[in-house]
Amino acid sequence: MQDSLALLHFQTMQSRKDVNAANSIRKRVIELLNRQLQRQLDNILFLLTLRYSPDNIAVIKKGLKSKKVRMRITALEFLDNLIDSRLKRLLIPLFEVAVVDKKKRSNIDQLKLKIPTSYDCFETILTGNDSIRLKIATLELIRELQNPFYFPLVKNCMDSGDPELKLMAKHVMVDLSENRAMHKKLNP
Repeated sequence: MQDSLALLHFQTMQSRKDVNAANSIRKRVIELLNRQLQRQLDNILFLLTLRYSPDNIAVIKKGLKSKKVRMRITALEFLDNLIDSRLKRLLIPLFEVAVVDKKKRSNIDQLKLKIPTSYDCFETILTGNDSIRLKIATLELIRELQNPFYFPLVKNCMDSGDPELKLMAKHVMVDLSENRAMHKKLNP
């Protein structure tokens, strides 16, 4: 009885550690995605300087990066007044979601976007032109999730031209395979 209780306690503690590790990696992936989004918004603003006054775009950029919500809204309104209607339809919704309402999810509904699954997100990152750091962090998250459902994504990374990504994919593949084998032994 005491051995069983100790084993259950150990499994519970291990499960908590696994959840904490997955959450930590998930936060790192989100941080990398946020940085990538910020770089893309900066690139859009840079491209706007080719068509509009660089001074005006600099003021908008400074306002959009402000910690004050009112400053971000004012900068967005300035951008809205500055650019032509064709660009407005494309860019304003992006900046609204990315800059003004960082904590609110309601604006996503206004864009009528299909919310992708975790698998879709991981696939987009791992097969896209994202940074190797982001791809490796995504593989680390897959490793922590220990879900064999992601096996095909990891297998595709093993064909990568990047040696670091390829090595990480091999390690994750081994871990997922071991987990799958252990799961089959415990649940025949």
